[in-house]
Amino acid sequence: MAKGNPNGRPLKSASRRLSINVYLAIHLIETVEGYVEKRRDNGEQYTRSDFFNEAATKYLNELGVNAETSEQGRGERDYLADADVM
Repeated sequence: MAKGNPNGRPLKSASRRLSINVYLAIHLIETVEGYVEKRRDNGEQYTRSDFFNEAATKYLNELGVNAETSEQGRGERDYLADADVM
């Protein structure tokens, strides 16, 4: 399990991170925003980044790529080599 705060979120310095641009249809953005807002209303520290990190992890795991351990010594192109996605 990743080092994190009591809310279960990984510490920002615990892994490599970079910002990305995501282009989504407005209705998807609004849906994500609504979900994030519900989590915040329940007293959680939750962001869009948390949502997209969880979504990417779940999708990669569904493809058969262990996204929890992918950072450990593998090149980024190797991550999807294990999955039949192309």
